[in-house]
Amino acid sequence: MAQKTESIEALIAPEWGFNEYLINNRYNEIRNAAPYLKYRGASAEPTALFRIAVTRDDLKELSRIVSKEICGWGYLTFFVNGLFKRNRGGATELLYNTNPDAATGEKIGRLAAALRDSKFADSVVTAENGIPIATADNFGDVESVLSAADEVLSFADRVRLALLKLPFFAGKRNTPAYKPRKFCGRFDLTELTIFADGRRYKTFDLTADAQSPQGIDPRHSKKDEYARYRRFREIDAADSTEKRENAVVDAFPKDTPSPSSRILLTSDLHLGNAEIIRTMARPFADRDIEEMNRVLISNWNGTVKDADRVIFLGDLTYKADRETAENLLKELAGKITFIAGNHDRDISGAVDSHTFEYGGYGFFCVHNPKFAPKDFDGWVIHGHTHNTRMCRYPFINMKRRTINVSCELTGFRPVSIDTIIGAIERCRDEKRDRVDYFEDII
Repeated sequence: MAQKTESIEALIAPEWGFNEYLINNRYNEIRNAAPYLKYRGASAEPTALFRIAVTRDDLKELSRIVSKEICGWGYLTFFVNGLFKRNRGGATELLYNTNPDAATGEKIGRLAAALRDSKFADSVVTAENGIPIATADNFGDVESVLSAADEVLSFADRVRLALLKLPFFAGKRNTPAYKPRKFCGRFDLTELTIFADGRRYKTFDLTADAQSPQGIDPRHSKKDEYARYRRFREIDAADSTEKRENAVVDAFPKDTPSPSSRILLTSDLHLGNAEIIRTMARPFADRDIEEMNRVLISNWNGTVKDADRVIFLGDLTYKADRETAENLLKELAGKITFIAGNHDRDISGAVDSHTFEYGGYGFFCVHNPKFAPKDFDGWVIHGHTHNTRMCRYPFINMKRRTINVSCELTGFRPVSIDTIIGAIERCRDEKRDRVDYFEDII
């Protein structure tokens, strides 16, 4: 056992929180595709901010500095955008590429300044961006994963991969068993941990109004933590769950909306589906479907007026019976055009797709974008892909002319067609190829 005066490594890193399943799912995808790599562990590591040489006696002082500086942070935002490699200690390391947004960069900078103005100044090392995944000693192993995931390869990497096809390398497995998907997304993290010698020492709730060197209490409520996060992100509307007994599902709009009404779109609420919380990284405590339902219905009714037309692009629930689905529909405002999703069952008036024109644009609405006609000369609006295929299906993809209104990308509330058109035109004016989330363009 190490003595208190011996130097150990302290690591300061945010925890994945409600994003953990989604991160680990992609991590395991690469593990399964390329088992010949040397993997770091059973799950993806946190993205480190700082590494500091300390003694065990120093940990209380380090906790005090961290708890003081992070008060009021609310959350940290990191973007994950593909894979990259780097050479370290003679081995090639494979990592997910991570970068903080501007606000997070400023927060980290202030914490760095506080650490460098302390007794730890000489030992503070800012960690390099990236989530470590695996290492490889063999020629071409990492490059084959990058190639399979359609990552950008250098000329030298392409030459190496070409050499692997020569007879000399016959029988050596350097190609993943199947193609791992590219990984893009934004992740908001609400907890920060000090690790000491590889073990958790203190974890802090970034959403709390006041911090303590003691860190999170064992009785800490994830439900309260994520509720505070949702308020920071303004994705939790005031409660409005009155029953709407006269709500109807119409196959098609009967007329052009009046000036007092609008067309809004959303998809994939998955009301009552406990698994969707972790699989799609929704900011709710695990399996807390009551709170998820409340927020989604409140956000809908706080956005939609009874005169509005809502085009719902599928998956209201997860295979719920007709009576359950219709009871949920009664709680939702507006005149609903319901496009059936792959998990909807026997919804009265539901259609497979819907085409309309508005503001000089043509739109084809369908649940799964792969079922859109290839020759459609307009924009495809869809759901189905949620936030798990963001490289191909962000909120707006200008090159493919697709619009993803899965609720995870639109602040968990419907978005108007006028806002969508405004976003398209702004992208065109600013020469932007894509917008990942609705809030990134408004």
